[in-house]
Amino acid sequence: MRAAVRLPDDQLETLADLIASRLRSAEPLAAELVDAATVAEKLKVARSWVYANAIVLGGRRIGSGAKPRLRFDLAAAQAAFTTVEPEPTHKPQPVRRRRRTAEPQVGTILKARPQR
Repeated sequence: MRAAVRLPDDQLETLADLIASRLRSAEPLAAELVDAATVAEKLKVARSWVYANAIVLGGRRIGSGAKPRLRFDLAAAQAAFTTVEPEPTHKPQPVRRRRRTAEPQVGTILKARPQR
């Protein structure tokens, strides 16, 4: 177990001033990283478009697992967004139509399976 260090008040004050000045001169902390959904919402594009353009937008893989999370610095992504061609947020979906099945005619006989 370590012994406690006791400093006189004047030394504590000097130490506190030194720490405060170093903290003021230190570089600002890294910007908050956001996910692809947040970037898509801010840029008004589809999330799939953000994933497709992740390199251009400055996406970073966070973690070392099989599927590391993709995160973005929002300010950097917004700046890079001006250099790429966005696609619409919502693509019109093709109309799916059901096939009409032939209705059995009255009086027809259904074919039976051949017996084995």
